Amino acid sequence: MGVVTPTILREEGIITRKGILADAIVSTNDTVPFSTITTITSAYVCRKETGVTVTNTIATNVVTITQATMTSVPCQVYVNGA
Repeated sequence: MGVVTPTILREEGIITRKGILADAIVSTNDTVPFSTITTITSAYVCRKETGVTVTNTIATNVVTITQATMTSVPCQVYVNGA
């Protein structure tokens, strides 16, 4: 388990809402923090090579990868929050 620093590709905001698209290379139990969001309300993670959804959980401004058997997989992460 490790903390993964995402590469921010796009960040948009409308006063109280923000959306961020980022690249991250992740493994099972890695955490991906988003420092410019206080609270993530939804997150979508998918494998870049196949587009298959990766299971995850959200806690405050951190996405945790819960998908089994993930080892250094390039993914895209999209989060919404405030």
